[in-house]
Amino acid sequence: MRPRLAGPALAAGLCLAAVVVHAQASADRQVDAALERLRTALGPDAQITVGSRQTDPATGRTRLGDVTMSWGQRRVTAAELWLTEVTAERLGRLEARGLREQTKEDQSEAARLLIVGMPLPAPGSAFDPAEVSFDQFELEGLRGGRPGEGNFTLGRVVAQGYQRASGATPGRLRSGTLEGFNLESRTRDTPSMQVGRLVANDLAFPDFRAGDPDPRAFRAAELTVEGVTLRDTGRGMEFALPRLTRRRRSTTYSTTGRRRTRCRASRSGWRWKAWRWR
Repeated sequence: MRPRLAGPALAAGLCLAAVVVHAQASADRQVDAALERLRTALGPDAQITVGSRQTDPATGRTRLGDVTMSWGQRRVTAAELWLTEVTAERLGRLEARGLREQTKEDQSEAARLLIVGMPLPAPGSAFDPAEVSFDQFELEGLRGGRPGEGNFTLGRVVAQGYQRASGATPGRLRSGTLEGFNLESRTRDTPSMQVGRLVANDLAFPDFRAGDPDPRAFRAAELTVEGVTLRDTGRGMEFALPRLTRRRRSTTYSTTGRRRTRCRASRSGWRWKAWRWR
């Protein structure tokens, strides 16, 4: 009986091995196509190098090690990059760890980055951050700065359901959370700032490509801001906003410091009035 079973078992094993090899090769091709699409969008001088690659044929998940992307005067490195459900047109899920970005003027680093459901630029199109949309975005442990000007840190930011603005159509963010932002400025032109926590739901915003956006164009169905402080040593100003909560048509807030601010609610949302000296 054993000799009779050896043939079918061997055939089944060969078929399974062929399926595994095909699945791995297919995942590798999709990753290569996505990387090439991204490299082309970054510019003619862009380069992407990968130190190591591992693909799980069962899940199609690919791990890239020691990844470097460079274009123009910018260089970005990642200790490891995990890719899942990747095609030439879309990043299903990208998770990066140990990120570093450097230019001639400044540098920054982040512990972790997660992007889910982000379309890649169309063939022949340049990469434009203002054109990006995604289902989910997470960034943790961000810090950086510029010599002689100051440093910043950001504990964590999470955003879900982002659709970019287009002309008169406002952009939309289903929900977003920012925690632990700190900007230490060493110049007289930029005040130092701290934000303990910011939570926004159903946020609408204008098209940033049209120039500096009007703050009054921002709308949020629900907004909570906690632990905001501003310090401008050059102008002798210190402002604190312990908490602001906006839900539907009601707004509550409290402020301390040498300046004050007021806001009012309306059917179309809420608006800030200009700061004034006490």
